[in-house]
This record gives sequence, structure tokens and C-alpha cells, in this order.
Amino acid sequence: MSKMDSWFKTIIQKREACDDHLMTQGEFAVICNDILGDSRSPLCGFTIRIACPPLPEQTFGSSCDGQPKSSLCVPIGSSGESECTIALWPSAEITPSESPNTIEACNTALSRLVSAYWKPDMRDEKTRLLSLHVPRVKALADKTILRYVEIEKPISVFYIDLDRFKAINDKYGQATGDKLILHLSGLLSTALGPSDALDSYNESGIPLHVGGDEFSALLPIQYSDEAIRMAHTIATSALTNCFVEPMRAEKVPLSISIGIAIGKGWGGASSFDGLLSLAEKAIKPNGDKIRGSVRLQYALEQALGPKQNTLFARNTALAVIKSRFVNSRPFSNPWLNSISQITYRNVMASGLNVSQVQSQASELISWIRPDIDNAILSSACFSDREVSAHPIFSSTDTALAVAHGIMRAYALGAAGFADSNRLAIDHNDEWTSVALKVQSTGETCWENSQAIPRSSQWDIGQLWSLQGSCPNTNVTSAIAILVKIGHLDLSIPYCAFADVIVLDDRPTRGGGLPDFSYAALARLISVVDINLNISTVYVLGNIDHGKNTVEALKHLENWDAEAEVLSSKTTMRPDSIRNVSRRLVNSIVFCKTEDELASGLANVVLGQRVISDINQKDGLGASVFLDRDLRASNFTLGREDGCCVRTAAEAFPIVLEIARTAVNLPLINDQAGQKLKELVDFKVCLTEPSNGKIPVFYNDVKAEMDSYFENVFMENDGLFGGPLRRDNQLEYVLSHLENILSHTSNCFATRRAILVIPHIPTSPDVAPLGLVSIRILPRFEGEKTVLHYSYTWRTVEVLVGFPYSIYGSIRFSEYLTNEIHARVPTKKTTIQMGTLSYVAHSLHMFVDDYGQNIARKIVNDATR
Repeated sequence: MSKMDSWFKTIIQKREACDDHLMTQGEFAVICNDILGDSRSPLCGFTIRIACPPLPEQTFGSSCDGQPKSSLCVPIGSSGESECTIALWPSAEITPSESPNTIEACNTALSRLVSAYWKPDMRDEKTRLLSLHVPRVKALADKTILRYVEIEKPISVFYIDLDRFKAINDKYGQATGDKLILHLSGLLSTALGPSDALDSYNESGIPLHVGGDEFSALLPIQYSDEAIRMAHTIATSALTNCFVEPMRAEKVPLSISIGIAIGKGWGGASSFDGLLSLAEKAIKPNGDKIRGSVRLQYALEQALGPKQNTLFARNTALAVIKSRFVNSRPFSNPWLNSISQITYRNVMASGLNVSQVQSQASELISWIRPDIDNAILSSACFSDREVSAHPIFSSTDTALAVAHGIMRAYALGAAGFADSNRLAIDHNDEWTSVALKVQSTGETCWENSQAIPRSSQWDIGQLWSLQGSCPNTNVTSAIAILVKIGHLDLSIPYCAFADVIVLDDRPTRGGGLPDFSYAALARLISVVDINLNISTVYVLGNIDHGKNTVEALKHLENWDAEAEVLSSKTTMRPDSIRNVSRRLVNSIVFCKTEDELASGLANVVLGQRVISDINQKDGLGASVFLDRDLRASNFTLGREDGCCVRTAAEAFPIVLEIARTAVNLPLINDQAGQKLKELVDFKVCLTEPSNGKIPVFYNDVKAEMDSYFENVFMENDGLFGGPLRRDNQLEYVLSHLENILSHTSNCFATRRAILVIPHIPTSPDVAPLGLVSIRILPRFEGEKTVLHYSYTWRTVEVLVGFPYSIYGSIRFSEYLTNEIHARVPTKKTTIQMGTLSYVAHSLHMFVDDYGQNIARKIVNDATR
């Protein structure tokens, strides 16, 4: 098969895809560009122009220099309303003798492709749109929806109904009514065409005729606000393009009601009829149509609700809109996102004309007709899920959405602003009367009522600008980091921060371990170093459960001098550590409550800021990225079952490497949502446990490890010391061993010297994480008694939990050995400590980059 034949076969495949589905104008444009860009194409250019007045003309493909070699105009369909013009520019490789046949073949192939896309036989004469009275159109609509379901792309179906059409028909007659419907089909097709450059949404839709004055549309979307804004475009087009009655030249104003059903790609209604029915029900909730407005319905209803309009919620909302001031959808509420984006488009097009902004925003609210509840604040919420489809929000929400649109337009270069512009909201005590104002001029951008006086003002701060082009306009503009100690839910959305670093407090609360500060500090240093916008770090939570991290942050001024040491622990570059130290030395804020945190955030975002694009430089050390296989044959019991080594110092890097490179282990989520690798029933056997008890990485914190042992194992009320001594358990076991070892004539290898810690949580929200049992095995070698120990642990994190817990195990074994030695007469037997077995039911390693890099460094340092 020649290259050209193969190209024609590709066109046939594209044509068959168009035959089997409904295609948007944008999708067909992609098909044409793919055909033209194919290296096998005999054409260097072609254009396809489809004309079907009053529908907008559609043009596809791309031309070349000079006049086309061929320009063919052919009717599409039998009624004669539509025609297609195909212009061809053959490539230089086509010889003059080949040219006529090639041009004819290309015209035929492209004409058939256009017919498969346009489907002229499925259009009605009244609207020239695809008609749902044709059974195949509905079947193709179902297949089109299923195609979007397969790629998990949300689809919206519109129900569009002209208001009071019967009255128009009665007044002017059916012939005029038919002309009005044709006029409306042209407006609808234009609105559903490709978006302009100001719009972040670039999909086009498929207009359909239901019957009479009822229309529909299929619109692929990503977010619900895109469908709302398309509905606004349709409604606005109808209002601003009045139909002119031909006989009397009277202007007939048009009002349209629109219902929208959103079918998610991962569930919900997947048939066109099902979604169209939902859309009609949305705009006719009780059988009566909500005229001149829009309503939304999800195939799967969402569940995120608004917050109460409190000081905390207002501070949160301010932090959210500032942290997302260049984002096209700062809210979870699709209605507020629509208000913001339509305001942004208007200001970008006309500049900051406050009277125009107020007029357009008021018209938009009149069109939406929301249920205003001034006791709530939807703008304080943010999550991956959108809120309920019903438009319920407060007047304060509206003011904040308009403010966000203005902020975004200012940042992206709209005209009419002064550098001193600062926004504020005037309000009464009940927040039932609000007005968004430019503080410096006192001009009102939007207000909900002039009748109720306002005695207070809420400053929402200076307008922020962008440095340079800042190409990614959806990048976060958050200027704070949160270090959150513990996994309790946070009421403030994470998007209000450039990063949220969660310190796992469960090992501290449930295992008596210190927090592992190095991974947290590595992440903090990395994020701050590459993001010049960050000015403040907030710490929230019980600082007793994050002492190491808190202590390091409290003494940030020491980082400059200790940069090399900190670099060796975190794998961050010393210059990055010094840079972060200088930037944040007076900017660490400890908050006791979320109210304090929200208040601090609200205050810090008030001032003027120039937001720069995030620097993509790599803050990680260059020497830690080694990829080599661990030579495990000398010490493994089975690579992922455990290892046998001499000391804990040797075991630590080996266990890290086994955990890091474990294969065939799926990533799992723990209860805090962190991803980890887990080795089940992992065993470490130490043949010389009393030597090398502390890994090199922890040599400088020996005092801390000793404190861990004393507090957790030895104190009578310690986490393990208390249960071990409860009901004289420890004394009974020691007496049992004393009895055996004191009578040499009756020595036997007992298997009953076991200490058990019951599975009882230390508090309602902390599952027991630590020690399960200790088994002491006396074995006799002539005159010598060797005590072997076996420790079982529930769940152990590798980087911190393992070195601390195995150190405590060794130290407690030494303590037990000394206790037994002191009780048994020395002339009876010599008592010494033997091997120590350590079994973790769950040995796990978190897979975040910062912990992984520290683990690699520890292994590298132990590698020859």
C-alpha cells in the first residue's frame, strides 16, 4: 500500500468515527488538522468552509501560500440550504500528471468526511440543526455520551426553552414564529462555537432541536461553571440580538430558560434522554418553569455545604481568594466561579469602569436568581468536590466573587486601575446589606441594597500584581506554609497555603517516639527555596507532639551556622538552608487555634504583593540519587522477610534499603491518607546487640534516645513500662527465671518467660502502635546461661520508629539481663545476653521524596 493510499484509509477511519458519533466543531477541527498534518498527505494545505445561514459559517483546515489548485463548492444534503467549499493545495511531490486524479480523490474523500460530520439528512428545515425527531440522532447522542464516559470526561446536556413563545406566535402568526425559531437556532449555534482567547474554556458544543421552541445542546466540560457560563452566553445573545418581525419591523425581545444536567464520566446518568430529563426538571423543579434564568442538576448530587458567615469564615474566604487570585476558579461553588469569571472577562474587555461592573454584576445576579442566605459563606469552602447544584449563597459571597474577578483582571493587565487601588466591603451588622468598594475612591463596584445603611467596613486588601509574564496563571499565589502537627481535619482549605506539611503525631502519642523532623524540614526548605512568594510559616497543633521540628523552627537563626550539619540530615543544599533561614528568621508563627491561624492569614494577605512565578530549580542534594542493587545474599533471610546482622547500626541502612527497594509491593494508604510501602512480619536478628546500638545517623542524639528508653520503658507510668509492671507481670517473669536459674540441678529451657502489653489504646483516637510482647529464652552452654530475647512490635515506621524502638529493645534486654544476673548466685551460672530478635508486624516506609532522599543518603553513607 502506498503512502497516499494509507492516508486515504486514515480519512475513511476518521469518517467512520464521525458517522458513529456527534462531533463538536472543535473535535472536527482536530480531525482536519490531524489529516493535514499526516506525513503521508498529498496536500500541503486544504480548507473546508461550511455555510448554512443563519447558522455561523464554519471553517476548518489550513491554507498555503498562493491560490488553491482546486476550489470545489458542493451542496450538502438534498434541501439546498447547506453548501461546502473545499480548497486544495497539493504538495510539490504531486506531479502534473498525477494532480487531476489526486485532486478528484481528495475532494471526494473530504466531501464524504464533511457529510459524516455535518449529517445533513438528520437536520430539520425549521432550524437546520440536528433534530431529535430523527431516531438516529438520539442514538448517536447516547453513543457520544458513552464516549465521554469512557474517557472520564464530564458532559453537560442543556434543555433550552424560549419564554412566552405562544404569545409571540399568536400575535405575529406561525410563519413569523418559524422565522423566530430559525433566528434562535443561529444564535444558539454561534454561542456554542469555539470560545474567545479570554476564556479558559475552549470547548464547543453541539446544538440540537428538540421540537417547536425547545432546543438542547451537548457540551463537554471539565467544571460546572463552564456550563453555566455557556448558558449565560446563550441567554445574553438572545437578549442583545432581538428578533425583528419582518412585516412591521418590530423588535421582539427574547428571553430564554435553560436547565443543565451534568453527567460525570465516573457515574450518573449516561443516556441522553436521562440527562435531558434532568435538565428539564432543573429549570422546571415543580412543573413550573423558572423563566429567564438557569438551573443546574448533577446526575450524582454533591454533598459539600457552606459555612456560617462568621469572622473565622470571612478570614478563611479572604485567604482563599488571595491565595488563588489568578486562578480561574477560586471557589468550590460553580455559581461564584461563574460570577468571578464573567466579571473578569468584562473588566479585561472594558477596563475597570465601576458603574459598568456594577451593572453587569447586578444583571448576572438577576439572571441567576439565587436563594440569598446571608447567614452563610460559600466562598470559605474549597474542596475537589463542587457544592450543591442549587444557587444558594450570600450577598457577601457575591461581593467576594466580583472582587476576585477584579483582582484577576488587574493582575493580568486590564486597564483603568491605579496602583493604590484597594478593595473593601461596607456592611451592616447582620451582613444583609453589603457593598464592594474601591477604598481609595469610594466608588461602588457592586451592592445588593441601597436602602439599608452600612456602618462597618471589612478591608479585603490591596490588589496583587504578577512579576513578568507568569505564564501559569493558575499557579497558587499563597504566601504562607502551614506545619500541621497531627492529622485532625483542618477547617481552613489547604489551597490557602503554598504547602501543608503534616507531622505525623501518632508515633509520638501512641509509641513514645520523637517526631522525625528531618523529612519535614527538608520539605519546608525545598518548598520555600523554590517559591519566592512565601513569607510566613504557621505552626498549628500540640507542639509537644512535634518537639524536634518545633525546636528547629524556633531557632531558625542557628541554621546559617549549622547549615552543613542540617544538610547532612535533610539532603538539602547548604545554600538553600541558609537562604530559607534568612527569609524566614522572624516569620515563624505558632498558633494555638484555627481562629488564630485564620486571623493571621487574613492579616498577612492585606498588603500589596508582587507574585512571581515559582522557581523550578531543584533544592535537593545532588549526591543522593544512586540506583544500585543491595548485595543482600550475605545477610537476608529472604529479601523482604528480614535480615540477620551483628548490630543495630548495621541493621538500619540495610533495613532502609530493603524497604526502599522492595518489589511487588503495592502502595497503600494509611488512616491519615499518606502513601507507604509495607513489609509484613519483618524480622531483624542481631547477633551482637550490645555493640553498635545507635546508627551513625543518630549518633548526635544519643541523649534523646536514652531519654526515650528511660521514659517509655523504665518509668512505672511509661508507655511500655506501666503495662509491663502492671499486676506485677514483670516481677513474676523475673522470679520465674530466678527460680529456674538458681537451681542448677533443675535447669530447663523455659518457654514461658513472656511479657505482654495488652492491645489497649492510650486515648480514644490513638490506636496502639508500639510494643506487643517480649520473650526471654534462657539457653545453657556448659556453665554459662545465655538469654536470648525476642521483641514483637505492632507497626513501625523505618526512618524513626525502627532505630528508636530497636535501641529501646536492646537497652531493656540489657536491663533484664542485669536484673536476672543480680538475682542468681554467681557460683550457680554465668549469665550473659545473647541474640535479639526484632519482629515488626508492619514495617513501613512513606514514599514522599523527602523521606526517600534521607533514606538514600543513610544507605549511601554506609556503602563502600
